[in-house]
Amino acid sequence: MRRLRIALVIDWIGFQEVYSLPIISGIARSLGHHTELFEFGPSPRRAIKQIAAFKPDIVGYSVSSNESSRYLEINARLKAELEFFSLFGGPHPTFFPKYVENEGVDAICRGEADVTLPVFLEHFGTDRMYETSNFAFQGDGEPARVNPLADLVTDLDSVPMMDRELLYSKSRFLAKTPIKGFFSGRGCPYSCSYCFNHAYKAMYQGKGTVVRRRGVSSFLEEIKHVKQRYPLGLIRIMDDTFGLDAEWLEEFAQRYPKEIGLPFTCQARPNILSEDYCRQLKRSGCHAVLMAVECSNEQLRRTVANRHISNEQIRVGCEHLKGQGIRIGTYNMLGLPGEKEEDLLRTVELNQIAGVDYAEASILQPYPGTRINEYCRKEGFLDESTESFGGQYTSTVLNFEERFKQVIYVIHKMFPMMVDHPRLKALLPLLYKTPWLNRALDFVYRLYYGVNMHRRLYGAKIPLALRLQQSARFFFAPSRS
Repeated sequence: MRRLRIALVIDWIGFQEVYSLPIISGIARSLGHHTELFEFGPSPRRAIKQIAAFKPDIVGYSVSSNESSRYLEINARLKAELEFFSLFGGPHPTFFPKYVENEGVDAICRGEADVTLPVFLEHFGTDRMYETSNFAFQGDGEPARVNPLADLVTDLDSVPMMDRELLYSKSRFLAKTPIKGFFSGRGCPYSCSYCFNHAYKAMYQGKGTVVRRRGVSSFLEEIKHVKQRYPLGLIRIMDDTFGLDAEWLEEFAQRYPKEIGLPFTCQARPNILSEDYCRQLKRSGCHAVLMAVECSNEQLRRTVANRHISNEQIRVGCEHLKGQGIRIGTYNMLGLPGEKEEDLLRTVELNQIAGVDYAEASILQPYPGTRINEYCRKEGFLDESTESFGGQYTSTVLNFEERFKQVIYVIHKMFPMMVDHPRLKALLPLLYKTPWLNRALDFVYRLYYGVNMHRRLYGAKIPLALRLQQSARFFFAPSRS
């Protein structure tokens, strides 16, 4: 089999680990192919020169909806200078296979690549390549060829370990930071309207179980592997909802403290935060739990966001966590269709009542392919022509009155500060009327996040020089993440 040279291109290496490209690299390298990561955004000319020197057969990208246009631009610039086969994966191509019809897109991979990428690489450059499941190919004047999906991989322990060196070799901060993320499983059993999970489950209906977990042994072995090679002081377990299987959690609680013994954070839903569950987390060594509150209006949470969770469940779940001495972080979403200013402020109050340690907020972006996108268009909150979406920390794209758009923006930037310091609410009327202060407000928000998020929820010590180096990039980054 021919050994291919695969350039994986990312626009910007941020402040948290990227997992999609290291997973792809892990698969490719396990088959003997050569991969390298290139960061394009900070210096496009340098990136083009470096990629040209690498002489790639394939250039690959992982694309989310808010980045879909940007990666077409990057690919066009590279295509103007170099010859290669372009391959796009990630959420946007997965749910919008017509993305392959864009100029310069040679192929896309939809869904998970564990089973199909090895087949594609084995037959790359031959006619059999075009038969690969999950892949869609540019038609060159003809309709694109969109192949059916393969079954999901059932044994996650059989998947090659992700290639973290791919990322760490390009980011001193991510390599040296003692906080690193791991997955004990894949998939989410819930179907929140603003998330792709419902569409993903529909795509893979009849093709395997979407929610899967690794064996405890496999999960712990990966942590040990990283711990032996890189600084590690706190584990971020990145599963959408951790520890849903009581038997798995029991084994984990027995083994993790003995074999790893590091504090960890995880994500959970308020409705599963029973006393016993929280006790098991504490026994395991859990330092903090992050959970989604989203909004305080229970009717909107239930009917618009499709989250059947009550404010009382949130309060009681937080009480159970605090009873075990586990810190609490929350995700909140502002700007749901139908929300009023008083709803946004009640969400602040709900976090205060729950006594959370840090309350993070985002602004709803109804990405295409989600149910909330369909709802917003149907109810007139989103124009049919709207195709451009920002990130979760930018302004709302919904058809609200201009004043309310400013209200959402201001409360978003003030959200964590107001949860901690309720008297800051008095500044809101002034900030609503002074949009020229928005840039300064964004700076203050980033500063507050940078100082408090890590200290309150993670606490692992990062060397001062490393923190200062990365802080400089943080304040000038195009995205807060």
